[in-house]
Amino acid sequence: MVIAGVAASLGILAACTPQGDLAPEQPAPTSGPVATPAAPSSAAVTPDPWAGYFDEEARANQREVPTQFWGSFGDVGGVAVNRSENQTLEPGGYAVTVRCEGPDGLTVTVETSAGTRLGDPVAVACPAATTLPVDLTERGLVVMLDSGGQAGAYLIGISPTS
Repeated sequence: MVIAGVAASLGILAACTPQGDLAPEQPAPTSGPVATPAAPSSAAVTPDPWAGYFDEEARANQREVPTQFWGSFGDVGGVAVNRSENQTLEPGGYAVTVRCEGPDGLTVTVETSAGTRLGDPVAVACPAATTLPVDLTERGLVVMLDSGGQAGAYLIGISPTS
């Protein structure tokens, strides 16, 4: 076979290569850049323990609560304000229910998709479920949740009241 012949030829060449020609104080030649180990990152992100926390509950409520948003505030060390939006909701009355687990509390801000604030921001304690009545004046609804940098999970349910 060709592979066996190549391997045998390489073995013969290796046997003919002079050994010990380099002086002990000289380093062996290299064929390119030498890799150095990477320094460990000090900004390592811890995987999010809250990912998927409300998945089952949200799926079970799909018929009762037509508009839902759920998830986590991000990986530990990378927590961010959550912004959830449904641009198709028509003006009218709605109940916005916010559930949270993990942080001590949230600040909830509700506005239209165009940016019109629908009331003052509301402080919500966690773990709890809080329902806010909303009179949507324009098409589209935005719910923003700020956990103050604390990790955790949220479930937002939006249902028409009329």
